[in-house]
Amino acid sequence: MSVQMEERMERRALRLFMAILVLFMMALPSPGSESGVIDVQLTVMKIESTAGGEVFVPAETIRPGDLLQYEIVYRIKGEDEVLELLAQLPIPEGMEYVPDSAQPPKVLGSLGGSDFSPLPLPGKNPLPSGPEPSMKIPPVKYRTLGWTMRGLAPGDEFTVSARLRVNFIPEGKK
Repeated sequence: MSVQMEERMERRALRLFMAILVLFMMALPSPGSESGVIDVQLTVMKIESTAGGEVFVPAETIRPGDLLQYEIVYRIKGEDEVLELLAQLPIPEGMEYVPDSAQPPKVLGSLGGSDFSPLPLPGKNPLPSGPEPSMKIPPVKYRTLGWTMRGLAPGDEFTVSARLRVNFIPEGKK
């Protein structure tokens, strides 16, 4: 396969990832969203390491191993206060949350997008012998991150972000 064809496939995969993520985010219910009082803007940047440190560049193509910065800005519009909002960042298939990269750092996680718990997510030892010592579910299993925001007044704005590593491009999305 030629390099040009490979780059076109990577661009298509990224566009598909972004379209799925935006559609998923639009479908998420949140208090106040029914009346259109919350504006949501998603930005995805690729992080490249240089001798001078990290550089953020547009994520026009992605490949396994790439590190991406997902940032969502929420703006409260309208005239009413939003009492509580669960800001959510779905993690696309083939990507993995990078631990301790979330901002604000008090982040929740979910395996399916509905039940959220503080990170790291707790699990149980699957071995049948002896007591069930607790263990942590690996970040590659997380499917959604969430941040609970309370008491948001009209005009308030807040940003949540996290880094995701591209592990693979799912079949059919290449």
